[in-house]
Amino acid sequence: MKTVAFILMFLPLFSHAINLMDAYQDEAIEISITGSDSEDFSQTGIKVDITNHKNEDISITADPGFIFHSDDETIQDLILTEPLLVNVKAKNNATAEARAMCIQAANGSPGIEHTFVPSAIYNDKLVKACQYIYQYNYQNHMGQDALWAISDNKSIYNISGEADVANPLRSYIADLVGVAFDTSLINKNEHYVDQTIKAYALYLKFFLQETDDIKLQLFDHRGDFERDLIVKKNQPKGRYDMQYKVSLLGLLGQKYFVRLYVGDEMRTEFTLVIKES
Repeated sequence: MKTVAFILMFLPLFSHAINLMDAYQDEAIEISITGSDSEDFSQTGIKVDITNHKNEDISITADPGFIFHSDDETIQDLILTEPLLVNVKAKNNATAEARAMCIQAANGSPGIEHTFVPSAIYNDKLVKACQYIYQYNYQNHMGQDALWAISDNKSIYNISGEADVANPLRSYIADLVGVAFDTSLINKNEHYVDQTIKAYALYLKFFLQETDDIKLQLFDHRGDFERDLIVKKNQPKGRYDMQYKVSLLGLLGQKYFVRLYVGDEMRTEFTLVIKES
């Protein structure tokens, strides 16, 4: 197992520092927590409003790996991927935001309209992953895919990105979850499909750092281009969560590749293996 040297951000604290969970249980402190209105992983994920009824200044703190439980069971919980600090003067209020990511892939994405409460749940693997994300600045789609590999048992090969950037994260998460990391399988996801099925749904999750073109293309077993499935020009930056049904009508071979391109960069490759009934 690799060892991560976790470097805490040096932030100015008031003399009385309180952990967020302890503060939440203190009747003299009111805390309201919502999701962020940002669509950019590199910005914020959680917003904390605090009212301090005490006669002293306080600092509320939480470390990477701290979990926020959603009040709506259909919305994902959030986990801090950087330290949180809220300085609140006596008899006053303050607001702070911090970067956080989701840990329940099957649920909906949080927004500013969703509320959360601090959770006492501690997951050692998620904490270590969040520390790694913070230390090495994986505050992007790679960090999110890494957390889902732990929280939702997603494949480490769903962590997409340039090999020299993504491989250290893939390798670290593989060590955490106890699976082998084979670089030959990067971005290759095999899907076995019965030949009687007319269409097969693929789920595409990715993030655009800036406005760019999106293409989903089909290739035969030799890697020769067959046809465009999706072509969208000048898509705005942000988080994308898409489902696309690939029509299997007219496909005579047994293996095909579906490749997602953002601009000229291939983000993900799916392998469709068509099986006889």
